Amino acid sequence: MQVIPVIDVRHGVAVRAEAGDRANYQPLRSPISASPDPVDVARRLMALHPFPVIYVADLDGIESRGANMGLAAAIASATGATIWLDRGIGPDEYGASLPDPNVVPVLGSESDWDVTALAGLNDQQRSASVLSLDFRGETFVGNADLLRRPDLWPDRVVVMTLGQVGRAGGPDLHRLAAIARLASTTRSISVKPVSLYAAGGVRNRSDLTVLSHAGISGALVATALHSQTLTADDLQEVTGR
Repeated sequence: MQVIPVIDVRHGVAVRAEAGDRANYQPLRSPISASPDPVDVARRLMALHPFPVIYVADLDGIESRGANMGLAAAIASATGATIWLDRGIGPDEYGASLPDPNVVPVLGSESDWDVTALAGLNDQQRSASVLSLDFRGETFVGNADLLRRPDLWPDRVVVMTLGQVGRAGGPDLHRLAAIARLASTTRSISVKPVSLYAAGGVRNRSDLTVLSHAGISGALVATALHSQTLTADDLQEVTGR
């Protein structure tokens, strides 16, 4: 089981995400880091555990205020981690978006990615990307055709349940199972199986164990780390690192 810490950035500082209510996110206050500076938060997370991947949600870019250019590269340089970067990258800017090999673009369903756009990626681009399927309540945020063409998905897919973010209500096992069924029944046997990553609601090691037993490859976590319901010992036990 891979555990990927999330740093949400709004107005240039790390914030505490809750239920996808982005307008009301507040600067991060955490026993892990005394500062909401995203690079400092990343360093402190790495002191907790040697995470190979950090997920950065650049809400300034997602909300079209202007992305924090250079932030992902700075975090990668400071930590040695690979950065999965969601900054609202749309199909029109994908080609020239991320020259840094340590930064992996996240293609959000809320950022105008549809079947046509995914079909336009070559094999190298698809394997170098992560798709985020975003849900708000029972509503899929994006073009519903994406859910009908798992054969076009990148090999890594985040199932993002925005309403569960920061709520400590447990992962959305029902939706994860539904997406897993979609991927397994409509993807050709000649195509590499999808690795699914749960985002939203993970509370503790028990949740990670349940996800692992359900065949989920990894989980995105933030609140559980900052509230310390997921400890360094838990991380070592779950990840084997």
